[in-house]
Amino acid sequence: MKKKMGTNKPCITREEFFRPEYEHRRETGIISAPDDESRSVELSFSSDSPIRRRDWWNEEWYDEILDHSAGAVNITRLAEIGVGLYNHDAKMPIGRLENVSIGDDHKGHCRLVFDDDEQSDAIFRKVKSGTLKGVSVGYRVYEWEKVRSGEKSKDGITGPAVIARQWEPYEISIVSCPADPTVGVGRALDIKDERGVSKLSFREMVMAAFRELHERKIERAVFEKKIREILAGLEPEESEEALRYVGDMRAAAGLSEQEPTPAPQSNVNEGARAIEAERARAADISALCAKYGISPEQTQRYIAEGNSVDAVGRAILESQRREAPGLNVGPTVTVGAEERQKFRAAVVDGLRMRLGHTIAAPVEGAESFRGIRLLDLAREVCSRSGERVSYADDGKEIAKRAFSTSDFPAIMSDLANVTLMSAYTEADATWRSWCQIGSASDFKAQHQIRIGEMPMLEPVLEGGEYKMADLSETKDSFAIGTYGKKFALTRQAIINDDLDAFARIPQLFGAASARTINAAVYALLTANAAIAEDNKALFHADHGNLAASGSALSIESLSAARVAMRRQGGLRKGRDKVALNIAPAYLIIPPELETLARQLIYSDTDISAQNPAVINPFKGALTPIIDACLSGGAWYLAAGKNSVDTIKVAFLNGVNSPTLESRLGWEIDGLEYKVRLDFGVWNYEYRGLYKNAGI
Repeated sequence: MKKKMGTNKPCITREEFFRPEYEHRRETGIISAPDDESRSVELSFSSDSPIRRRDWWNEEWYDEILDHSAGAVNITRLAEIGVGLYNHDAKMPIGRLENVSIGDDHKGHCRLVFDDDEQSDAIFRKVKSGTLKGVSVGYRVYEWEKVRSGEKSKDGITGPAVIARQWEPYEISIVSCPADPTVGVGRALDIKDERGVSKLSFREMVMAAFRELHERKIERAVFEKKIREILAGLEPEESEEALRYVGDMRAAAGLSEQEPTPAPQSNVNEGARAIEAERARAADISALCAKYGISPEQTQRYIAEGNSVDAVGRAILESQRREAPGLNVGPTVTVGAEERQKFRAAVVDGLRMRLGHTIAAPVEGAESFRGIRLLDLAREVCSRSGERVSYADDGKEIAKRAFSTSDFPAIMSDLANVTLMSAYTEADATWRSWCQIGSASDFKAQHQIRIGEMPMLEPVLEGGEYKMADLSETKDSFAIGTYGKKFALTRQAIINDDLDAFARIPQLFGAASARTINAAVYALLTANAAIAEDNKALFHADHGNLAASGSALSIESLSAARVAMRRQGGLRKGRDKVALNIAPAYLIIPPELETLARQLIYSDTDISAQNPAVINPFKGALTPIIDACLSGGAWYLAAGKNSVDTIKVAFLNGVNSPTLESRLGWEIDGLEYKVRLDFGVWNYEYRGLYKNAGI
């Protein structure tokens, strides 16, 4: 019996898959717009981010991680003789690789410089136009570390995971059809089955047939026969994906789906070959129709109309989909990167409207998904992925199948991310009003040089010399940390249609993220820690920013505080001392002082004066900042953010909002989400702050 090939499960053993001679592939990306002048484009060919893989032999999922630590990646071959290919075809080089390196960001980087021959130029133009967007890297792994579920690797990676500890990127390609990112299986370079026959995936065999036709090594009739033989070796459930792939390749090559009618030939052999090809086409169509229960009358019509085998296969699958009792929700979306994004965006907006969110301009089609249940959405996603589903299918099984698609996890992650960011932005975090925002490139201690004020300009006599200014500076340091939590979307939540509960969780995490930063800022403000400039407390008598004795909020105490801030001097001392004349902008207080503060700031007259004609000198002069992180009677003044630096909040690489990551769960049936926030706070300057201990 003929052995069937799988489109997803590799046609090799698990041991062969992890051998060093096996070439793996991973989809990567273009990271900059193509440059016309140099005919080049920047690529990121690898990272240490985990990729979800399927262990088809043990029926479980795991994370594949490419180690990017020192000595783990061998880029010598790629740097010395690296050549950019098209569709992983060694016979189609399109340019050279330059500046191959592993960056501090734990990613592989290179520049692909396109050749100027006709073939390479055509690929370069398609990359420029956006027609070709896929990039794929082929790599071999010489040493794997396998981490079982519940265990951890030597560098803290939690299993189940497989880590490539010694690996080598082999080639980089611009591809028209990127590999399935949930599979990531490439091809065996020299792996044979028990009969000595190379085990290639159907995609590689189809591509080889197209290549032979393009190079005029075979005629069209032979090409069509090869395609029919490849398709005939597939399982029924794999046929749709295969037919779609062949159709995409035909479109890319400019081939019609209908075979050309052989032209009359005087040569007897040519005519015989055409007759043989036609007989083979009729036989294959008859076998395919019999396999799917198509009537003899319809089978004859397919043959008489001159349809190719894959065209007949498409028609059969479409006919069966229409007849199946599956659920069809919303507008039909053609499978494709751009259309898939439109579908996802419409679903996300529809679910947000179901949750009561106001959306100014919903994506077209969003209304169709406004009332959809999560289980029905799971059915719809499975249907769009080419699977047959119906109401008779078990709900838990439908949910499980939906999690294995690319659309369902992406839709729910987008919904969670939008909800998270909305809650984070809307949270009443008062630090945003008066603190500065900075950036850090990593988690190591960050050292910053703070340059002081320039000295006064001096008169220059006629013909005189300009004097060089001496700079006054001080050095500060700080570090950032990571804060985070996890939550999950389970199959039970989908079946129970717990959309409100699911959306509520990232909403709460968004608000919690804002509160986390807020609490850190006010903890630093009240801790009164020493600063680097003179190793004295932030609020200190020597700094001129601490009231000699505590006093209640009043016109008099505010006036004394304002005078102290205006009298602040810069880093320079002695005769070069600079008066900064800092004007306070914010009054920072606990809730207990809010009522009195608003009277002092917004009253037309002095509330402490017996004569109502006395004006209030602080009316509108300060903005109150009330925060429950503060307590007691102490109050503070702060300068405006653009006037002088006070307390800074720094984020990793400038990402000043929480990051949401997701993966298929290990211990749960569903999706796990991780909310992460990388930030740090530090006292940058004492001169823009003032404290009164109050009473």
